[in-house]
Amino acid sequence: MQKVSALSIDNELLKKIEKSNGSAAVLHSYFKHAVNYLHGDEMLAIVSAPIDNAVSTIRVSKENFDKFFLNPSKNIYFTDLGLQINEDWVIDWEETEKWQEEKAIYPKDTRLLAENISLVKENLRKQSKPSWAHEKAVNKNIGSNTFEQAMNRLLYMETEKMFKAIENTPKKVNQLNETKLFGLGKGLTPSGDDILTGTCFVSTIENFPINLSEQQKLWKKTAKEKTNLISATAIYQACHGRGRESMHEFLKAVLFSTEPEVVLNKLEKVLAIGSSSGSEIAWGMIRTIESANKLTHNY
Repeated sequence: MQKVSALSIDNELLKKIEKSNGSAAVLHSYFKHAVNYLHGDEMLAIVSAPIDNAVSTIRVSKENFDKFFLNPSKNIYFTDLGLQINEDWVIDWEETEKWQEEKAIYPKDTRLLAENISLVKENLRKQSKPSWAHEKAVNKNIGSNTFEQAMNRLLYMETEKMFKAIENTPKKVNQLNETKLFGLGKGLTPSGDDILTGTCFVSTIENFPINLSEQQKLWKKTAKEKTNLISATAIYQACHGRGRESMHEFLKAVLFSTEPEVVLNKLEKVLAIGSSSGSEIAWGMIRTIESANKLTHNY
């Protein structure tokens, strides 16, 4: 049996694993840089070295999994040695870094926010990310066919509707409860789900000026019914303020950094998530911060 070193492990996941000695997790999905398993009703991920730290995630010292998981269909087992895979490999985390999320706190002094929000939005517009999110792109019927064009227009309209409702809570709370973003869009995690992940992640931080706790309770339930398990898990975790390390770092940069290059550097790390998910998560995050800033400054 060969050992593979874990580079880092989510500390909260490690605590759960240590209580689960001898239990098994079942394969859910398998990709070049990530393998997802179900342990009970919770999802955990084993990811390759280039991927950043995240909730319920173990990073291992492999550049990709092309030749690592030769038979990923078997269960994995939590043992005293570590995480045993396919009776061939053991992921050893005895000396690995224990990653602990460091959550942001919404600032009392928000003078930096308007400048950083504009910086991020302008950068995303220049890159056309997300491609459907900007009015100019929607007016040009972005998409390779009529179905995609219609879907992108709906994404744009539903996203704008949600953020206008957030800016007008509690008067338009019903519009938040009835959002059609769940499962809307292309990709493993559809675009609408990624927007909601970004919004939920930001709105849970301490001292955030808009209370979306009731919506988050509903959204967690709706996600289970209307989208896939990977998306629903991301939304659930975001509703508890949990996400990827790159998301935490980007949020802190927007809220507190006085250096534009730092903000844009942290943005690029979020944009690297998935093929388009990063841009949609970033858009959800920055628009939610903008909505809070508009509400608190009445503009």
